[in-house]
Parts: sequence; C-alpha cells; structure tokens
Amino acid sequence: MHIEANGKSAKELCKELEKLIQDEHHEVDSIVIGDLSHINHRAECYNGIVVESVEHNHGSTFTLSYSYEWNVYNGCSDMDEHDEVHDCIGFEIDDDGKIIFEQIVLEQRSTLDEF
Repeated sequence: MHIEANGKSAKELCKELEKLIQDEHHEVDSIVIGDLSHINHRAECYNGIVVESVEHNHGSTFTLSYSYEWNVYNGCSDMDEHDEVHDCIGFEIDDDGKIIFEQIVLEQRSTLDEF
C-alpha cells in the first residue's frame, strides 16, 4: 500500500490515510488482526477492521486506531462467543510512500489460560 505524502499537512495526510486504509483494509487485516488463536483456536474475523482514526506522531510515523469483531462458533453446544476489540498499531511511511506497519507479537495460549 502506497501514498503520496509530499506537500500535505499532517491533518490532510491523516484523513487520506484513514480513507486509504479503510478502502484497502483487506491488505491490512492480516497484519493488524493476524492469528486469533490467542483468543480461541476457532476465532474468526469476518468483516475486517474498521478504521477509527490515524494520528501523526512525528516525522513519518503514525498510529492507526482500529476495531474489529471476532466470533467463535461452538456448534452443538449453543455457546457461541463474540466480542469487539479496539486496538492501535504504529506505522511509518518510507521515502517511496510505502506504508510499513510494526510487527505484532502475541503470546500463544496455553491450557493454563483455561483455568
């Protein structure tokens, strides 16, 4: 994903980034949502992210605030689960206008988490 950043104010650039990321969220979903096994090994996100805001930090660094809904279908037990997550992730725009997101590292769940 690329953006032309030259000559734009931070406010203009943030608005343009919000629209670009929301319109192209399918490219960003796997980066910011990733593997939902830290919630449940059956958890799925069907709709992708919703961009809440983009804020300029300094220089070429920004923060994306977003949300997404996840669901767990538990079949015959009729105890489906769902929730909404609100989170944020940093990113930067390189000299070529490429948007580079930070890496998210999540801990794996263990059976101890069930108790």
